[in-house]
Amino acid sequence: DDPTKPKMIFVEGGAFRLSTNWQNYNNGTVCSFEIGETEVTVEQYCTITGEIEFNEEWKNHPISGVNWYEAVIFCNRLSMKYGYEPCYTLNGETDPSLWGDEIPYFTESDGNVGDMTAWNAIQCNFNANGYRLPTDAEWCYAAQGGKKRHHTKYSGSSDIDEVGWTEENAARKSHEVATKKPNHLGIYDMSGNVWEWCWDRNIFYSSELEYNPILSAEVAWYRVIRGGGWGTPAEYSEITYYSTDEPDVQSWYYGFRLCRSIGERTAALGEKSSEKDFVHCFFDSAKDQIILSNESGDYKLSVWVYGTPIEYGEYQIFGSDKETLLEGFLQENNSSRDLKTTLFVNYSENAIKVSGSAQLYKPNSASKSGEILDFSYEGTLVKLQE
Repeated sequence: DDPTKPKMIFVEGGAFRLSTNWQNYNNGTVCSFEIGETEVTVEQYCTITGEIEFNEEWKNHPISGVNWYEAVIFCNRLSMKYGYEPCYTLNGETDPSLWGDEIPYFTESDGNVGDMTAWNAIQCNFNANGYRLPTDAEWCYAAQGGKKRHHTKYSGSSDIDEVGWTEENAARKSHEVATKKPNHLGIYDMSGNVWEWCWDRNIFYSSELEYNPILSAEVAWYRVIRGGGWGTPAEYSEITYYSTDEPDVQSWYYGFRLCRSIGERTAALGEKSSEKDFVHCFFDSAKDQIILSNESGDYKLSVWVYGTPIEYGEYQIFGSDKETLLEGFLQENNSSRDLKTTLFVNYSENAIKVSGSAQLYKPNSASKSGEILDFSYEGTLVKLQE
């Protein structure tokens, strides 16, 4: 086996929520992609770059002390080694050896070295098939488990000790990759071990539903880091936790994970429709059933709080959590259409908040291109009308 070639996990694209916490979020959609099963290891990084020797005892630890620019350089070098089209260019060149010798970096002893302004002109071709850093949206989607997602605090579990190394359990050092439980896609250490650089710059997502969202405004300076690490509290390793740092910072807390595009990312996943809010909500206490519909009655949604779905067009809320992630079907004009959807429900004795997004397809459609429907309702539960 080639120890430098990373094992990649296929992540089927879909709709999900981009979030900085479980209450405030935007809906987003990403195309399918591949992401590293583990963070890039010391052996992989040092073998490809040839810049430093490594201790055999540390070869399976995640590389750290690597800044954003060095991670990008590694991605292109790895792509060139395996015959893939490099994703990153600087001044029209994809070969990092032509980018200049003085890679920007910052350390406490040297301060800032190199011209970050020149290096911040690096561009990414997301349609290239080479290795790259994940976008923030791709990272979040994979950490949540993609289409296999579960509503867990950390990537793969709500118990950090099962899935991640943090300040509380790491004994002040990183640990070998893949020694904790993976998430639902089989990806390791997305919570904890080392923070992971993403491509995106430090700006906010649009309030609109976005396809393959990328935070890349030239006016922004810092780059996104995700996942928390061995030197920070467990709360920083929650899926929703978001942080940034200057791209020249070399920190022993920071590493990275690889990503690759699959096919044409520019292909439309579906045409966006205007938002159709559910404006009526009724509750049948005898059946523990919630029914929502929009003003025209074109869209109708049934939620069985503790019952069992008995026909097409219904959801079931499992467990006792007051905020629950659901997947199911939507009923439109009493005629069924194939659907992929995510629904979030937060409810109490008298109030309910339901929101999510769905992608509607024609029955048995091979193209899987269809209308995107956003839905939301927040209000008081009332008795089901006769």
